[in-house]
Amino acid sequence: MSVKAKPGTSRHAVGSKMGEMLTPSLFHVGCPILATMAKWSVFESEAPAVAAKIRSRFEGHPHHVLGTLDSSGAPRLSGINVFFNEGVVWFGSMPSALKSLDIKRDPRVSLHSATLSDELDGGDARISGLALALPAESARAWRPENPSDGEFLQIDIQKAHIVEVTDKQLVITMWDTENGLRIVQRQ
Repeated sequence: MSVKAKPGTSRHAVGSKMGEMLTPSLFHVGCPILATMAKWSVFESEAPAVAAKIRSRFEGHPHHVLGTLDSSGAPRLSGINVFFNEGVVWFGSMPSALKSLDIKRDPRVSLHSATLSDELDGGDARISGLALALPAESARAWRPENPSDGEFLQIDIQKAHIVEVTDKQLVITMWDTENGLRIVQRQ
């Protein structure tokens, strides 16, 4: 089967059967996944206003939450700092950190911005996709004040959304690689 991806996106086979090994360190627990991923720059060009809001939420506070899957397939939440440079969203990790070990087994991640108020001022932002190795030279060039021997990972995005409360309505603005931009309003 041949699958074509839009320019700037790529398709990643994350697994086809429970426990099937695709590479020595990559498997998927559960159902099959073949998903199109995009760099931050592609999302930014397709939905610039939404990307700007989401980026603002992540840059507005240094502490966020990264969701990974542990070796049993259970969710694991970790604190994380996130950075944006040259069309890439990325983060660093100590090599032996549990989140790094999780990502080596299954690269699917979900990133959640810090919620700083009960009113969701500025919105509640989320990004989901795959965490993939980023060359250490890129990360060090982007953040020379914080040299590290850790691992650096970029998030190739499958979907991103921001949840806002406006006029007593919940407004969910979503973007994904398959359907583009959508807005859902709930009372």
